[in-house]
Amino acid sequence: MINLLTPNTVLHGRYRIARVLGQGGMGAVYLAGDQNLPGLAVAIKENFDSSQGAQDQFQREAVILARLRHSNLPQVTDHFIEPPGRQYLVMDYVEGEELEQMVQQRGPLPESAILTWASQLLDALEYMHTWVDSSTGRRTPVIHRDIKPANIKITSTGQAMLIDFGIAKVDAGRQATVTAARAITPGFSPPEQYGLGATDERSDIYALGCTVYYLLTGVAPPEAPRRAAGGSALISPRHLNPRISPNVENAILRAVELSPPKRFQTAAEFRRALQQISVGPPIAQRTARARGLWRYPVAFLLSLLSSLAGLLISLVPASGWGIAVAWLYGLPEASRSDLPGSWRALFGTTASQGLIMALGIVLLLLITAGVVLSLYWIWRLPFVSMYYGARLGFGEPVTAAQVYAATAHHRDIVASGLKGLFGAAIMVGVATYLGTHDGLAAVLAGFLSGWIAASLLVTGVAAR
Repeated sequence: MINLLTPNTVLHGRYRIARVLGQGGMGAVYLAGDQNLPGLAVAIKENFDSSQGAQDQFQREAVILARLRHSNLPQVTDHFIEPPGRQYLVMDYVEGEELEQMVQQRGPLPESAILTWASQLLDALEYMHTWVDSSTGRRTPVIHRDIKPANIKITSTGQAMLIDFGIAKVDAGRQATVTAARAITPGFSPPEQYGLGATDERSDIYALGCTVYYLLTGVAPPEAPRRAAGGSALISPRHLNPRISPNVENAILRAVELSPPKRFQTAAEFRRALQQISVGPPIAQRTARARGLWRYPVAFLLSLLSSLAGLLISLVPASGWGIAVAWLYGLPEASRSDLPGSWRALFGTTASQGLIMALGIVLLLLITAGVVLSLYWIWRLPFVSMYYGARLGFGEPVTAAQVYAATAHHRDIVASGLKGLFGAAIMVGVATYLGTHDGLAAVLAGFLSGWIAASLLVTGVAAR
């Protein structure tokens, strides 16, 4: 059993322990006061492995870590080894809120904030991964190897800080991970950190990709070995949170590839991908209009065709759409007697009526599909709650964030389903009007109703 340091314990004749900040399988982190600098709080990382190999590695790497200087990294200020061989790394204590706690309390976080924090963290990783030892002039990558939501704090000024260098590795030629430092965090550690290969810069990219996945969905990814063995598939981020931008999802999925060569090869590459995604208006504005017609070119084209269909259908004199409406609703046909004679001649031919009837059938199918999809998602919503209730009943670990993410997704789907039903109601109402009225008012109604109904149906249901 591991014996943790108790409050008021003095380490190295200088640091008085205040309390435990966190504990894992490989070590613990303490809040302490520096007695040489009264009022200064520090964080002290304790490594439980007291083997000689662990001590030698600690001595080599602590010297390097103490030389790192970056605004999104705490500064390492001291290091020492105490009997019976436990190692201690002293660094700045960062005041702020852990991202893990933020997700647990609030559910998935806003994409705009996450992209800002990710950019800061990737800048820090780029600095670490490309660090040059000034004493030798050699590039000496520093791999963090423990990136996860619990190791990222957001300060009161909104700055993301990557804390806890307890298992960081100074890369000396892509060596396999030292056994004494092979710590893992399920859901965030890459497969190579389980002893399946050598850790390098791409290991940090995998862990940060998993962290962004968790922040956006509230659900931790499956463990890497289970994914590799096919025992657990990675759920699409947008399936858990449909508000995630498609390009952000693509970037995440590439970052968390099981094979290192398929991931982003550098932090700079990952950061550039996210910056390209975030170009344009603020994320909140883009999210608000994400369901808009212009967001989906295919939906725009279909809506335009549907509106033209509505226009042409309204011009058919006592045939075509009028016959279909009369057959469907038992209504009298309109004669369109007050339309210009040239229009009646043009749209009164057999060929034009056949084309118009075909367009009318396409529009009817679109409306039918929208109604069916809308009713399906509305019908499915209660089963989501039943599913998670059953999982809880069988004792499975279901978090509030998981339930929130899934139900929020389906609530959004239901809202879109209601849009579809509303669009169908508009079109049916206008079809009734077209079947019983004459004149240019019917022409205008046909055009506008085709546009509105198809927009609601396509962007509200099919585009999803």
